[in-house]
Amino acid sequence: MGFTRFSESILQNKRLLVSLAIINFTGFLYGIYYYWHQLVATPFYLWIFTLDSPLSVLLFVFVSYFLYYNKKMPQWLLFLAIMGLVKYGFWTALVIIMFRDYFFAVSPVIYSINFPLHIGMILEGMILTARLRPRMSGLAVVLLFFLINDILDYFFGTLPRLPSNAYNGYLLIESFAMTTILPLVFYWQCCRKHWLIPYVKCIIKKIKPKSFLPE
Repeated sequence: MGFTRFSESILQNKRLLVSLAIINFTGFLYGIYYYWHQLVATPFYLWIFTLDSPLSVLLFVFVSYFLYYNKKMPQWLLFLAIMGLVKYGFWTALVIIMFRDYFFAVSPVIYSINFPLHIGMILEGMILTARLRPRMSGLAVVLLFFLINDILDYFFGTLPRLPSNAYNGYLLIESFAMTTILPLVFYWQCCRKHWLIPYVKCIIKKIKPKSFLPE
């Protein structure tokens, strides 16, 4: 079974989809609790850029609604969810590894759970790519949102509070690299799979090609 077929088997399983939505919404509520002290010290209009992982899992819940009811999904919303799940799932798992001595001394149970859950976020994001059909405007929205988020995180203090600033330089490079490269990779892979390859096949077969480009 290829990854696309595996992904579709997950996305078409409504019971599993509901279970994942509940788990993700619970994660969002826990994220509010986890970030609460930082939120009360942050202007409310910056909260959307402060709640990195919690916002991403909440977007998964919204996406699950469209999938469950077979409704047409805004592709920019799906793209934001995918990007957030993969980017912040990886970032948080990396931070837990970097500061493992601190985190596991403070709360070994919580962070033993947090680590695999954030790996799960990455897997969720990758599974959702099976439904991704982005337009150029969607790519622009994703790049703009996460670039603003990174700038606010590393230059205006919305970054989640860490035990020290020792790795901030590395995390800055990692964040901006993922923000600029990952959306382009997702966009190219989707275009290649769903539009470019079918279009080329039509030409090879000398069939008058239909419009495979997104509207």
